[in-house]
Amino acid sequence: MQTVAGKKIKLKDLLIDTVEIKTQDDCLITGIAIDSRKVKAGDLFLAYQGEAVDGRDFIADAINNGAVAVLCEDAIPKKIAATTVPIMVAPDLKKQVGLIAAKFYGYPARKLTVIGVTGTNGKTSITQFIATTLTDLGVPCGVIGTIGVGFPGKLSPSINTTPDPVTLQRWLFEFKKDGVQAVAMEVSSHSLAQGRVNGVDFKIAVFTNLTRDHLDYHNTMEDYGAAKKMLFTQHGLQYAIINADDEFGHGLIRDLKTPLKAYAYTIKDIQTEAPTIQAQDIKLEITGVTANVITPWGSGLLKSRLLGGFNLSNLLAVLGVLGVMRVDLTASLASIEKLQTVKGRMQTFGGNKKPLVVIDYAHTPDALEQALLVLRECCHGALWCVFGCGGAPRDRGKRSIMGEIAERYSDHIIITNDNPRAEDPQQIINDILQGLLCPWAAEVEQDRRVAIAHAIDCARANDIILVAGKGHEEYQIIGKEKLPFSDQEVVEKILSTKE
Repeated sequence: MQTVAGKKIKLKDLLIDTVEIKTQDDCLITGIAIDSRKVKAGDLFLAYQGEAVDGRDFIADAINNGAVAVLCEDAIPKKIAATTVPIMVAPDLKKQVGLIAAKFYGYPARKLTVIGVTGTNGKTSITQFIATTLTDLGVPCGVIGTIGVGFPGKLSPSINTTPDPVTLQRWLFEFKKDGVQAVAMEVSSHSLAQGRVNGVDFKIAVFTNLTRDHLDYHNTMEDYGAAKKMLFTQHGLQYAIINADDEFGHGLIRDLKTPLKAYAYTIKDIQTEAPTIQAQDIKLEITGVTANVITPWGSGLLKSRLLGGFNLSNLLAVLGVLGVMRVDLTASLASIEKLQTVKGRMQTFGGNKKPLVVIDYAHTPDALEQALLVLRECCHGALWCVFGCGGAPRDRGKRSIMGEIAERYSDHIIITNDNPRAEDPQQIINDILQGLLCPWAAEVEQDRRVAIAHAIDCARANDIILVAGKGHEEYQIIGKEKLPFSDQEVVEKILSTKE
């Protein structure tokens, strides 16, 4: 998705709800930018304080690149040279960027069924599954999230789980122009707290779970939960699909107000006042899951090749979305049965006469525990865990917790590098080792490629190896370098040489 051609609007019309425009300053706006390096002739440049840099420091660069107007936050910097380009001030601009971008692109979300998925774990799988099933059932559906933007199987890389507000509105505009009817998007807690999804008219919101993550940003679990909850107070939201098995989710169901219609989903027979999508007679095997499902739209047999109870929970969320979109349950179950594993999410390699290697993005304590629990139940040999933790500024407090979890469920642990960034890799490993009762029993190998190879070489045919933490990522950040690295490529290459 590239630059949108043909969009034009008068500055006064675009900013009528934001700031007063003098007649002599009115001009034609043909684009919006928040990065001065991407400004083109005719653009409105929006300058505000970001996480890393202050956009107001780059107003001169934006004007030199062709910006015809500038809207900045709080105050015009004194160092700006005299210019004929109008520079206006809007307090708290950061929260308004999405609304301005939505207006410029003609409020594209209002013409789509936008499904927002939030929660610590499960966002990527659920959004991919929603987009795949809806498209399969005749409702073209795009997807926006961690592993890319576009259509399942045809994704372009994305930088963040949820993009900046201008990019997000442009993508929604492009989706609508391409004939898409629905969009499933991951909604991160950061994006909610920062107002990145302001201006997106969500119709359906899904909550998966709330477990420890991002405390480097939110500081407390209460703040983290409050950020997630913001999705369910969005203007115009019609349906909420919520995991009742999660304590926070259970409380969220109670707190939601009419006219928002809430549905619960559960694999643990949790009772709520909301209509419920429920799984019974659950069978979890290495070949997949089966369960009888009882929903407000009927009952049926759910069959899937996906692994684990958490994936069954994800599929119930998908059924909830399809249900409120009035998709026939029988057709929904048939489409779900065809779903394949999302890249880097409990993705399996090897097996038979070779050890089974499972690659998963599990980079939080809960995700690691859920992955190991699934594999522990179906492992007939030894269970190996190869993992590390991200370096600063990522949450240091979860490292020892993940070490304790790995030791509790695994027979063999190899601690290695994840994305150490600028932090000393050995310090990260030492923090992980703090959580182990028997740290001397764990192997340490900083080179992730060597660590994976060692596990595969030592494991036997009926063993299972979990390679956790990076999942779909095709890079490794060491120091200031972003180096090419793919767990999948490494695993496939090593397995191909193993007899």
